[in-house]
Amino acid sequence: MTLIRTAFLTSRSNGFTSTKRQHLNVLHVITLYNRLKKNRNLDVPPRTVIFGGKAAPGYFMAKLIIKLINSVADVVNHDPDVAGRLKVVFFPDFNVRNGHHIYPAADLSEQISTAGKEASEPET
Repeated sequence: MTLIRTAFLTSRSNGFTSTKRQHLNVLHVITLYNRLKKNRNLDVPPRTVIFGGKAAPGYFMAKLIIKLINSVADVVNHDPDVAGRLKVVFFPDFNVRNGHHIYPAADLSEQISTAGKEASEPET
């Protein structure tokens, strides 16, 4: 995994037990990408966004969100217009051991509660 050296590092990782937050986070990345494409002189710090997590084998929606994240990463990371300004990484098979390498490096670490510990109602 190669990151932007001076970038603001954002980490979003968890098990994919609820896909709403990951979906909103990837939509935020798409919005930032579109803003950078529309205005090449936009004054925003370089940013690397790291997504990580696992999905249960039968959780279809989670697998779609993971596919979306990887597709967005493919577009963003191969676009010379945003090179050095925005990078998206999906860390597969994310677990606590891997998190010990990511969390301390992150400028903003958005960890999501473990299953059964959510403050909000379960997703329906």
